[in-house]
Formats: sequence, C-alpha cells, structure tokens
Amino acid sequence: MLNLDSPELSETNLYDAIIFTTAQIQPVTGRKAIILISSGIDTFNKTNYQDVLQTVRDAGTPIYGLALSRVLHQIADMEYRPGPVAKTDWTRAERELQEIATTSGGRSYAPENTINLSPIYDDMMENLRVRYVIAYRSSNDLDPNSPRSVRVALLTNY
Repeated sequence: MLNLDSPELSETNLYDAIIFTTAQIQPVTGRKAIILISSGIDTFNKTNYQDVLQTVRDAGTPIYGLALSRVLHQIADMEYRPGPVAKTDWTRAERELQEIATTSGGRSYAPENTINLSPIYDDMMENLRVRYVIAYRSSNDLDPNSPRSVRVALLTNY
C-alpha cells in the first residue's frame, strides 16, 4: 500500500490575492474594509511586495491583518521536519503583513495562539465602528484667509 503525505508547504499567492481583492472592492460604495487572515507568506506570485504596498496605499481601503505566523511557527517547531517550512522567515512574514495593514490605514494583529481571538475581533470591530474621514474643500479658492463656516454632521445610516 502506498501512502502519500500532505505536502509540507503549499504555494500561496498572497500578494496577487491582495491586489485582486482591492481591485474587486474598489467599485463598492460606502465604508469598506478587508479582513485578511494569513500566515503572511507569499511563495508564488506575479507581483512584488512594493507593488502590493503601492496598491493598498492607493486603494484607500483599510486592511485588518490577522497574522498567523507566530502560531504556525510554533506548530512547525513542534513538528520539526526538514524542508521548506524549516527555512521560512516567520519574522519577515509577520512584518510584511503588518506593513501592508498599516500602509492601507488598517491594523495588524499577531496573536501568540488562537485560543481566544475575541479581544482581537472586538478591537477590529471597534476600529471599524469609529472610523471617520472628514474632508473639506473651500468653494472660495480666491482668498485662503477669509473665514468660512463648516457644518459637520454624523450620518448613522450605512
């Protein structure tokens, strides 16, 4: 009898997936955000890291990243097998996922374990709930020093 084990490492297209998702969500109106649960590892992409950063910076959609790199690193250490997993730069994966999230205007979380993720989800929800963008452009471009009246209103219908 011949048994085939699971492959030690699957190819991941994280960068391509982020660029694809930001393009898909771009035409959506109203408030939007991307919640990304990932190891942060990209092993098989058509895009480079700098392109991803530029894309998320331009997209204006915050990404909330839940980095599973620490958890996966612990599992890899417990079940040590030589191969690609042993050579993974987990710190870099976590750092890149954090930079993607902060560049997009979102946040990154890297829990030590997945036993209780409730505080992370609560923080994400609170962040999404209180996120406001206020912009102002004067109708009087002639005199930048003239006084103006501005009315700010909170709309609760999303």
